[in-house]
Amino acid sequence: MFHFYTGFETQPWIQTAELTSEARQAGIPVVVIVPQQYTLAAERALIRYLKLSGFFDVDVVSPLRFSQRVFSQSGCDNRTRIDANGKNMAISHVLFQNREQLKYYESAVERQGFVDSVAQMIADMKRSHISPESLSEYQKGLSSDVLSDKYKDLSLIYSAYHQLLGDRFVDGEDVQDELLLRAPGASMVRQARIIIAGFDLLTEELSRLAVALHQTAESISIIICAAYEKESHAPANDSVQRFCEQLRERGLPYQTHDMLPAYPRPLDITHLACQLLNSDPAAFPKPPCNVHLYAAPTPYAEACRVAEEIILLHSQGSDWPDLQILSADDEHYFSVLDQV
Repeated sequence: MFHFYTGFETQPWIQTAELTSEARQAGIPVVVIVPQQYTLAAERALIRYLKLSGFFDVDVVSPLRFSQRVFSQSGCDNRTRIDANGKNMAISHVLFQNREQLKYYESAVERQGFVDSVAQMIADMKRSHISPESLSEYQKGLSSDVLSDKYKDLSLIYSAYHQLLGDRFVDGEDVQDELLLRAPGASMVRQARIIIAGFDLLTEELSRLAVALHQTAESISIIICAAYEKESHAPANDSVQRFCEQLRERGLPYQTHDMLPAYPRPLDITHLACQLLNSDPAAFPKPPCNVHLYAAPTPYAEACRVAEEIILLHSQGSDWPDLQILSADDEHYFSVLDQV
């Protein structure tokens, strides 16, 4: 079963902690997949919200670390993986070797950015499971000479790239396909509650991974910040709706839920959070009490005002860890803050 938890919540760790707590009480292992930059934050949040000194029955991993764990448990392809630079080198070699046979792309071979464009097209075709042979068959059925020349060149490049990799190398798309095949059989996945949280939207790779894990997992829970009334959340909303449509087409069951609310926010801060990224933000109906604007003459004066405010809040009972400074220009403000 798939479960979607959506709502206006920038840090979905409360919902993650609630699902983790339920699973641990039922003796169900938990795997939490988060972006690389959130692994430590997610671990700390679980320890905090679950009131634990630590845990060994919950895996908090990034997608890269998850794939490494899967391959260590289920085996991996023995071929050598090439990164983006290696892929571009292979494509450049293919273009050089087959330049005289190209017609549509002949003049673009040496154009800056063309290799990157070809790499992206090959990646898209691999993700869509389009083989060099099927692309060639499609090209033969085209009536337009221009389109036929274009797809004939692309088929030639794609086929030559595929042959160059052969049985010795794999690229990122090959590794992802291998992951989808091996992940359901990994011991960390079988009968585990998989929680996917902290991502801005559901990419095609995440969606395909979730479907693969569903084969043997206890359940798949996806927590994503997506509020239908916020235009800034349109990409997240669209990605969720697109995935739900794919699940309906596959006949896979899913449920949608409202995300658990975070701590209560004052109305003026809630209004600011909701309107901040809108193209035509609405005004707050009365003077705010918790949002203050200070136009300082210099960055140093700005930092001094912030320091005064922090000291005041601490004297009024706020703990130091609860006081945070957010800057849109860390590079220039760090030195000023250090002085203050």
